[in-house]
Amino acid sequence: MIPDLITQSLSPALVISSVGLLILSMSNRINTIGSRIRQLNATFSQPHTDEEKDNITRQLQCLLQRGRMTRDCLFALFSAICCMVFTMLILALSHVNLISIPSYLSVIPFLLGLMLILLAAVIGMAETSLNIEALKLDIDMFVHITSEENAQL
Repeated sequence: MIPDLITQSLSPALVISSVGLLILSMSNRINTIGSRIRQLNATFSQPHTDEEKDNITRQLQCLLQRGRMTRDCLFALFSAICCMVFTMLILALSHVNLISIPSYLSVIPFLLGLMLILLAAVIGMAETSLNIEALKLDIDMFVHITSEENAQL
C-alpha cells in the first residue's frame, strides 16, 4: 500500500526536480536581461548619434520583450510545479482515504503540468530566437562604432 503511493508519487517528484533546473536557468536569463537593460540605459545618456540611439532603443525594446517572455516561461514552470504538487496531494489523500476521489483523477493535474512545461519550452525557444535578434542589433552597433573610429584615423 505505501510502496504504491511512493511509486505513484515518484513521477511528479522527478518532474518537479527537472522543472527546478529549468527555473534556475530561466532565472539566470531574466537576471542577465535586466543587467543588460540597466547597462544600455546607462549608455543611452552618453553622447551618441541618432542612429546609435535608435539602435539602443531597438535593443531595449527587444530586451523588454525577451524579459516578458522569460517571465511568462517562469510563470508556466512555477504553475507546472503547483500541478505536480497537487497531483501528489491527490494521490496521498486518496491513498489514506481522506478524500473519496479515484486516484486516476490525479492524471488530470499531472497532464496539465506537462502541458505547462511544453508551453514553457515553446516560449523558451521563441525567447532564444529573439536573443539572436538582440545580438544582431548589438553587433550592428559595434560595427557602426568601429567603422566610425577607423574613419577618424
